[in-house]
Amino acid sequence: MYIDKNYFDDWMKRILESLEALNAKLVTVMRADQRIKGDVVLDNQDLMEILKISPRTLQRIRNSGKLPYHKMNKKNYYLKSDVEKYIMEHFGKDMSFGSDNEVSEV
Repeated sequence: MYIDKNYFDDWMKRILESLEALNAKLVTVMRADQRIKGDVVLDNQDLMEILKISPRTLQRIRNSGKLPYHKMNKKNYYLKSDVEKYIMEHFGKDMSFGSDNEVSEV
């Protein structure tokens, strides 16, 4: 099987461009997973696991305005401090975050 050099070079260029675009997205996600305003950032999946709720329930909470969120790259993020405040207001003061971000009763 023979592959023309120009065809091969164009194909490799497209692959390289795709990898660079993917890398840029990955860097953005990695930055988002760190902190905002010095606070730990949680995404939808993190929050659903912590609160043990479904995606629809999380959407209802978000739409009600009871839990502030930040939207970056079409993805929702929540500050840990906002989540703790929401838990205290809606579930009582006997709930808190553990060291592994799990909600536990005190």
